[in-house]
Amino acid sequence: MREKIDLRISEKRAREWLPEDRGTVIGSGIIRQLVVDVDDPILGLVADAEAHYSSNGRSFFYGWNFRREYSKAELEAAEVFQAIFHPVEMAGEEYGTRYDEAASCPICASGAAQASELVLECKRLPKSKDLCRTLAHEIVVSTRALEVFQRYQISGIEFEPVKCSPSNTQSDQWMQMIVLRHDAHLVSPIVAGEKPFEDPRGEESQQYRCPLGHRLGLNLISEAYVERASWGGEDIVLSREYFGARMGLLRPHRLVLVSQKVRKAIEKEKLRGVAFEIAHLV
Repeated sequence: MREKIDLRISEKRAREWLPEDRGTVIGSGIIRQLVVDVDDPILGLVADAEAHYSSNGRSFFYGWNFRREYSKAELEAAEVFQAIFHPVEMAGEEYGTRYDEAASCPICASGAAQASELVLECKRLPKSKDLCRTLAHEIVVSTRALEVFQRYQISGIEFEPVKCSPSNTQSDQWMQMIVLRHDAHLVSPIVAGEKPFEDPRGEESQQYRCPLGHRLGLNLISEAYVERASWGGEDIVLSREYFGARMGLLRPHRLVLVSQKVRKAIEKEKLRGVAFEIAHLV
């Protein structure tokens, strides 16, 4: 596996800490994009700069993302993957979808159950994608994806109608995918936190960790590690633990874990809107 990190840094701050020839200036000259392997020595400078700014309650970089590239052999050998869906900037709650907040954790707000049909502004769902997820991590699939999942007999899921706002009519192009099991247990050496380069035992990481064990952190930093005994035999399962926070339309969410069968079906049928990272059974 080749792992890179993509960082977005204020150009003003980048000039103070980084060599001028490292990274690409974007955004009308105000942002520097730095994409490097995770073992590149320049990340030592980034970590020093982040420690300096975080000591004052700020951050050296604005945005970050890991890029993990796998060989064909690595993909073929894997048993389980984390499915990462194309995001859409809306959520059912803003169109009337109800949630049972009484079922959520009083500390981290994880676990609120969807209590009504999913309602979305369907015209905003991307026609170029077959699978996507909302800000609240409601998973929506095209009727083409539905047909593929049914034809390949993908287990562990069911589908519910999506209603279109404002007409409140049922969509004939989209369905909500409901994952039936949510008990795949995430275990060490998984790393969760607010952002890279922070101490996972430090205050920043701890503030998003639920003392009752429901939420591991704000973001998943590493690949996923799953207790083998908790995986079971279904093709699609959710993690037991959550990530994220309840802020506005955002809700804590579980990881979506899928079998090799699912990855191969999606790639063979060229379904669009999902990427895969290897998840390790331990």
